[in-house]
Amino acid sequence: MAVGLLGLPAPASAKGRTLHPGDYAKIVERLQRRLQELNFSPGLVNGYYGAETQVAVWAFQKSQGLMAKDEVGPETWRALAHPHWAPPLVPAGGPRRVEIDLRRQLLTVYRHNRPTLISHVSTGSGTYFCQYGNSSSTLTPAGDFRIVQRERHRVEDPLATMYETLSFMRDPAAGFTGAIRSGLTSGFTGGLKHAPGGRAGA
Repeated sequence: MAVGLLGLPAPASAKGRTLHPGDYAKIVERLQRRLQELNFSPGLVNGYYGAETQVAVWAFQKSQGLMAKDEVGPETWRALAHPHWAPPLVPAGGPRRVEIDLRRQLLTVYRHNRPTLISHVSTGSGTYFCQYGNSSSTLTPAGDFRIVQRERHRVEDPLATMYETLSFMRDPAAGFTGAIRSGLTSGFTGGLKHAPGGRAGA
């Protein structure tokens, strides 16, 4: 019998069954429970393949070096049964931190130096835009940052409508270099609110 994270039995591959968004079945509940065991956040464990489960599937697929896609087929089932993990971006980082992998577009929340949430993110692409006569860029820089402000209301941005936004600044040891605003979902900030600092890196 295969053993997964935390010593829990890993599910056998669901041979011949490919899942798609909108599916409602017992096997979707099995998928959601497995994603939870592996520290992804599929939303309610209710057997419905909705948007939150879809985003969790993307995150899991990317964490395993697979192409992120909506369907859960044989390749994803095999990875769920026998996952492998990349090393942390900051092996000697603080016990409570957030790491954002810019290359894989993944966020990992650490508590007590253990990953407790792995989430899909969409970082800045470097697109330029103008607002109120000022030009700016959506580039997400690499580096060490500290959360300095959280806004719970909706924020309208030239490129997107954002909810639960957080503002960051460079770690005080590196000096203040300006704020970075990131649009987050509630699942993202739910894991982030107890982590005072983070790192973004490629």
